[in-house]
Amino acid sequence: MDWEALQDAIKAWFTGITGLTVVWENEKRPHLLRDAFGILSTPSEVTSVGQDYYRETTSVDPDEIDPEVVGQRVFQVGCRVVSRSQTANKTARWYTERARLSLKFPTVLTAFQTAGIAVVNALPTFQFDAPWDQRFESISAFNLLLATTATLTDSTPVGTIGTIAVSSNVAPAPTPPNLDDELFEID
Repeated sequence: MDWEALQDAIKAWFTGITGLTVVWENEKRPHLLRDAFGILSTPSEVTSVGQDYYRETTSVDPDEIDPEVVGQRVFQVGCRVVSRSQTANKTARWYTERARLSLKFPTVLTAFQTAGIAVVNALPTFQFDAPWDQRFESISAFNLLLATTATLTDSTPVGTIGTIAVSSNVAPAPTPPNLDDELFEID
């Protein structure tokens, strides 16, 4: 699982659909004057779905066998918008609802799928407004529940595939009955 690639895909979606400057919570935030901006919280509550399993795969060299562990993971990403706009169509709630609705677009789902992410659910949106400079600052947030596949390959190959011989001790099949024989009736 490549967290950086996952985060890039999530950030690209949120930036693209809202048109806002978007940062992860651990990144430097833009200077907020009158514009709105988005904040994504780093993936949290990463949980395993089912049990991880072990498999052996062939690497670049088809004769080498690499051990690999694979598991399904579900995680949440917080999506938040802060806006100081007093226009109804530029409030934080407007931006977050736009992002939530976009999750049904085939193009958005395909972009997430290309990055190895499945959209599980968008949880309810919460609105927090606060006074600011004799106006209000609109803050709206929702959590996005996502799933991905985690893999880990051991750097030490298990070994190589040797020669494979196929033999058989199976007896030949019996001769099938002749179905062209005449049928007769039994009284």
